[in-house]
Amino acid sequence: MASFNHPGSSAEDEWLFFGSVQCFFEPAPGTAFVYNSTTVTEAPEAERTWLKASAIARQRPLASLGEDYSHLLVDAVPVADLKISRSSDGVETWPEALRVPLLKVPSGKFQGVASGIRSALWSNEGKWYRLKGCGNNSEGFIIVPVQDDVGAEVMQDGQPLQKIRGASYVHTATIELHSSAKVDTVARRCGMACANVPLGWYEYCLPDTPLPKVVRCCSVFQTFGDRRLADHVLRGLELLLPLMASSAPVALGSGAPIKFPDNPFGGARPGADGFDEMQQTHMIVVGGGGLECPLSSFADISQQRLVGLQLPTAPDVPRQFHEIWKRNCAKLTEEVLCGTEQCASLVGYLYWRFGWECGTFCRVLREEGICWGTYADGTGYHCNAHGNNMVLAAEDPAKPERPFTMPLDFDMAYTRDTFAFSEDEARDRQMFADNAEVESVSMLRDLGGAPDSTGTKNDHAVPPALEPLRWALRDTMVRAWLGAFRGEADTLPHDAARAAHAYALLRLALVMTHDVIG
Repeated sequence: MASFNHPGSSAEDEWLFFGSVQCFFEPAPGTAFVYNSTTVTEAPEAERTWLKASAIARQRPLASLGEDYSHLLVDAVPVADLKISRSSDGVETWPEALRVPLLKVPSGKFQGVASGIRSALWSNEGKWYRLKGCGNNSEGFIIVPVQDDVGAEVMQDGQPLQKIRGASYVHTATIELHSSAKVDTVARRCGMACANVPLGWYEYCLPDTPLPKVVRCCSVFQTFGDRRLADHVLRGLELLLPLMASSAPVALGSGAPIKFPDNPFGGARPGADGFDEMQQTHMIVVGGGGLECPLSSFADISQQRLVGLQLPTAPDVPRQFHEIWKRNCAKLTEEVLCGTEQCASLVGYLYWRFGWECGTFCRVLREEGICWGTYADGTGYHCNAHGNNMVLAAEDPAKPERPFTMPLDFDMAYTRDTFAFSEDEARDRQMFADNAEVESVSMLRDLGGAPDSTGTKNDHAVPPALEPLRWALRDTMVRAWLGAFRGEADTLPHDAARAAHAYALLRLALVMTHDVIG
């Protein structure tokens, strides 16, 4: 895959596609290890019994390490431990600054870009790198109480349970490195690719670290994107709607209640509480194909009437983005001539493509017997299947045929064969199947705007007059997801000829969310 530093790229684009909120690193004591097909491997089936037992044991506090650890929990990913052969051979091929562990600090030697709470990005010679587990913001590795869903501390024997924030562990770092490589192979079969290419991991050896028997780690990747589909792209597009849309769908009351296909997931389906009221009662495909339910005259609204788009007017954006805004508005005029339906359909086209790409990836995971990461342990409920684990690929004019999105974040991934939640194999087989169905519905609900996702907020508002438009676009994405997941024909396929104009609109969306840390 080509690096981000393609002809025509600029520092301005890097601000948009990789973030503009700075952070800092300092070298820290420890060792860098290389990931490859020999240093981290899945154990033969004959050896998996005890490796599964080791994983299952993490569901309880780490009292076996000593009394001080009797209330410490770590992520209990339900996957058999991997076989690890530590080696630093090949670290010399990494950029020099990455060859020793880096830790986020308030101010330091190297400047990077913030990405979430425990991760950060660093660039070198046009390439970008992700450090996942390099400190809790700039606080280092901190120990905090485990809290339940309402924020109350979880107690055991009169003492609060604890966890370490800001770090990965040996088992989660190696799971993510190995799973990222494995899933990338699977994703490429459907024309997609993962956003993170695994390089290796750090094991820190910091002086005076509390509970030092638990090694703090950080996984290291080359990365090809960071702007999240939910928090940056969809939020940005929806914040753009008041600047673009002069009208919304009319006569919404005439729409018939939506009927989802029976058992689209082979058993599970979206529940009655899964979508906003608008989504339960109305659905329309913007620029896409037909539906399986009648929509009365609502289905006959043209794309132009659905989105009476005007050329975007400049909001109060930071000065460094003024030229980006002006240049990309000019680019859009090549497709949008103040009255045609093309710009309206461009918005719907993007929502359809996002839904289709997410649905395609989820289908391939299901077919290959892979879960992205859905389970519960002592630290809470986890689900990696959400819109923020799809990132927007940076535009490469030389490859306009590329999908818009790329998946990432596989530190909790497991397969049907490596799943290890209990010692009861029959129970685990059923639990894997249940988790896979829950995972698919979770992604669908998140794209549809559900407010209770584990990974996104979906809490931004649009003017009341544009709420119908917002949900019509969301439903377009939901319908595309369902079609792709069920293996239907794509009624609005990727159009390489529209890539440049699509990215012009996407840049405007990213300007709207430039200061959101994904």
